Amino acid sequence: MVWVDAEGRLLELNLAAEAMTGRTRKSALETPAAALFPELAEWLGKEGAVRGTIAVETAEGTRRTMAAALSALSDEGVRVLELTDLQGVLEEARAGVERDVRAANATLLRNLAHEIKNPLGGIRGAAQLLRSELTNPDDLECVGVVLSETERLMRLTERILSPYRPQRADARANLLPVLERVRRVVEKDLPESVELVRDYDISLPAVKGDEERLTQVFLNLATNALEALARQGGGGTVRIRTRIVRDARLLEGPVRQAASVEVEDDGPGVPDELQEQIFYPLVTTRAEGTGLGLALVKSCVEGCGGAVQLESRPGRTVFRVLLPLAPPDLSNSIPNAPDSTTSAATPSSTPNGTRHE
Repeated sequence: MVWVDAEGRLLELNLAAEAMTGRTRKSALETPAAALFPELAEWLGKEGAVRGTIAVETAEGTRRTMAAALSALSDEGVRVLELTDLQGVLEEARAGVERDVRAANATLLRNLAHEIKNPLGGIRGAAQLLRSELTNPDDLECVGVVLSETERLMRLTERILSPYRPQRADARANLLPVLERVRRVVEKDLPESVELVRDYDISLPAVKGDEERLTQVFLNLATNALEALARQGGGGTVRIRTRIVRDARLLEGPVRQAASVEVEDDGPGVPDELQEQIFYPLVTTRAEGTGLGLALVKSCVEGCGGAVQLESRPGRTVFRVLLPLAPPDLSNSIPNAPDSTTSAATPSSTPNGTRHE
């Protein structure tokens, strides 16, 4: 809110207005009103309350359009200008729509998985019974195919259902051991032309979340990064970076501090037309993909109150996972540091192509 007199001089502004204009109270009051609100003089010339959008010149030299309402505050000509950040409102509305869509998709997937899983159990049982009565090798081979495909579909339905099972409210995890476990799994199939770089903040505190589910989250992201490099037909770099970030926006809103884990690759990037839908179920960039990996990542992360972000262009793709920190009273020990191959200060290389920074 901003208070002005009949001549358009700024009299006062609150903390929210300071944030919107990017100026301190002292700086704003020393700045001519016309320099902050170019359209304010026109608004002051109108009688009664005025509503609409108004341009705001920020301290950084950018112009932002905000919803505004100008109304009289006293008979002495003092008027109050109420500002609403349209960008923030639109982002909240967009986030709400995305949550509704994801919730609807999650309900559809859960119901579909249950409908598939129940008859699969009967098919598997019947095939096992049939196999015990067969002697012909060709018949046994056919039954074996039925059983193996049934098991595959049951594993797939389990993958669909697992992120939607409620997590313990007091679940907490140390991220560095989780990421080191992911690194050991990924290194088994790491091509010689690909370098895996670890850039860890070893002072990272514990976060809210289940270690097994978070392991699956980062394994999915690391695997996606490796597959992206494979699609471009050459080598490259996958970088896993951990940091503490300030003023982060998580599932329930902004927080002062959060843990950030970034999985970055220098592959071809996610096509622009898919970036808005990449976390939806059944959306994939690979012809042979199921389109479930990133949907499960988002479900798992949001299940512990976190958020997932994507930044992508050719040559640089970053999936950023933001997680809430565990309450201090639940953390009585120093987080485990990674194993002895992970030093904290200087970059080093290991024979498997993994480098730590």
